[in-house]
Amino acid sequence: MLKYAFPALISGGLALTACMAAQGEGGGGAPQPPPAPTQAAAAQQGLATLQQLVTPQNYAGLGFSSPEEVRRAQLGSPMPLFRVELNTLMQMTPQTPSSTVLVDARRSLYPVVVDQRVASSLFVMRHDDGWRATDFGS
Repeated sequence: MLKYAFPALISGGLALTACMAAQGEGGGGAPQPPPAPTQAAAAQQGLATLQQLVTPQNYAGLGFSSPEEVRRAQLGSPMPLFRVELNTLMQMTPQTPSSTVLVDARRSLYPVVVDQRVASSLFVMRHDDGWRATDFGS
C-alpha cells in the first residue's frame, strides 16, 4: 500500500503547485499590475470622455452640430504622428535615407466621425505605462 501512496502524494503536490502557479499564487510574488492600456483601448476611453465633456453650451466648439450628435460619434482610423528634428534636417545629404528623418512622436490622431463626416478629433499618446487619451475636440 505504501508503494502507491508516495507517487500519489508527489503527483498531487505537483498538481497543486501547477494550479497555484496558474492562479498567480504560491510564489510569494507581488500581485501583477493590470496590463498597460493599448492604443485602441485608450482611444475608446477617450471617446467616452469626449462624450461626457459635450454639453449644450460647448457642443459647437467641440465640432458637433448638436449635443445629441455626440452619441452617434465613432472613431475613425488612427493617424500616427511623426516629427522631423531640425538637427537631423541640417545634417541630411542626398544619400540620407528619408526613413531616418522621421521620429515617432508616440502620438496618434483619431478622427471622431458622425454620420460619415469628421466632426472632431482626439489624440492618444504612448507613455511608459501604456496609452492615454490626451487632447479632445480639436
